[in-house]
Amino acid sequence: MGGAVMVAAGAMLAVIRIALVLAGNVYVHLWDTPSYLAASRRPLPTLLFDPYRPPTYPLVLSLVGGDERWVIVIQTVVASFSWLVLAFALAAWFPHRRLRWAALLSFYVLSFAAPVLQWDYIVYAESLSLSLFALMTACVFRYARERRSADLYWLALLSIPFALARDSNILACAVVGAFVGWLRPAERGARWARCAALAVLLIVVPLLVGWSLMSTARGESSTMNVIFTRVATEPRLLNHMVSRYGMPRSALACAGVLEWDCRHDVAEFRAWMADRGRSSYIRLLLTHPGFAARSAFRSWYAAVGGVGVERDGDLEFIRREQARQPKVRAMPLIEGLGSSHWLVRSVAKGCARLTFTWLIARLGPSAGRVLSAVPFVVLAVLLIASHTIRTQPSIVVPALFFAAVVIFQLPVVLLDADGIPRHALLASISVNHLTVYLLLLCVSRAATVPGPVRAAAPVHA
Repeated sequence: MGGAVMVAAGAMLAVIRIALVLAGNVYVHLWDTPSYLAASRRPLPTLLFDPYRPPTYPLVLSLVGGDERWVIVIQTVVASFSWLVLAFALAAWFPHRRLRWAALLSFYVLSFAAPVLQWDYIVYAESLSLSLFALMTACVFRYARERRSADLYWLALLSIPFALARDSNILACAVVGAFVGWLRPAERGARWARCAALAVLLIVVPLLVGWSLMSTARGESSTMNVIFTRVATEPRLLNHMVSRYGMPRSALACAGVLEWDCRHDVAEFRAWMADRGRSSYIRLLLTHPGFAARSAFRSWYAAVGGVGVERDGDLEFIRREQARQPKVRAMPLIEGLGSSHWLVRSVAKGCARLTFTWLIARLGPSAGRVLSAVPFVVLAVLLIASHTIRTQPSIVVPALFFAAVVIFQLPVVLLDADGIPRHALLASISVNHLTVYLLLLCVSRAATVPGPVRAAAPVHA
């Protein structure tokens, strides 16, 4: 009976979340939306090779005929129930009923925060990407607790659209594959399921993403931004790229600015980028670990803290964007609630202030960089302290998983210089869940510590 009540309460929360987003009565185009819409108009067999966008989100757009209103409805419904599935999977780790209720509410409230909620009404791939991540994470935790083959098959099925929603999602697939390979199955028959899941996560998915990337120009713009803002501004690194990899010195004309802000003719540099620019920059990272560490340290707190993410979801900002784009119309889904924008904004920003990423962002670079190292410390401590995690369910598995996901977003920081909070969104999402989980874990441990045993009173005849 208690489980049925919890499911009903969870479903009610999901319905409230759906109503909250759709009551805003808007759907939003931002900077990359036109490229997603253009990709959705390509023939289906060629979606994998679109020069600018991975295929999952354009495929969803094409299935609804490019109607942004229906896309908003679909991604909002999928997101609301995906985060609910994850909240239930996390709540199941706690033995006490009250703690399970607290966990369910605490984790689901995180999906109301601006860095998550905002993407549901924006025509971007982020909402669908986060939803698939939530479902895959729930499958990992269910498998860690019950060692069921069905969860492995779901992981294999979900990993392909997840990896093809955003190129950087391949890093999270690697974490999932590592955990599946590390957690031993309880039954002999589950070994084949684990092998199949590992083959998809660690072989099929990287090959698909690699094939798609190598056949397109995706990633070229982000690499140009990194070279302009981090390499061209340091003479020693610039000379190394010129002498060792043949990079044209015309990159110096755009030193310190992003690609779209450069007003100089860098056609020679663009030709070099298309030929071997990305591979040359990766070699630079490998041969100059000091530069890689310095770049990561300067930007890591922005990824973990989600700095700047809220701006995209601020409805006042969205209204200004809509004023500049008159073709974007309101979405009349719930009549009479079109004035509820203030409610969406207030709830999203209020929930954001409850998160650990909000604290990191508000403390700024100096203290934020220190706090953003928390996942590294958590991962190290848990790996040292855990001895039975491979063979039996351990309550530290979720904390270990979220810490690993955060740390595996580090390459995103090194391979891009613009929009890091959005591109490394899984880092800020995971660090929030990690923080809440560790707090609930401490409460759970405190609740189960036995009190002092009182001596029995003497019995007198």
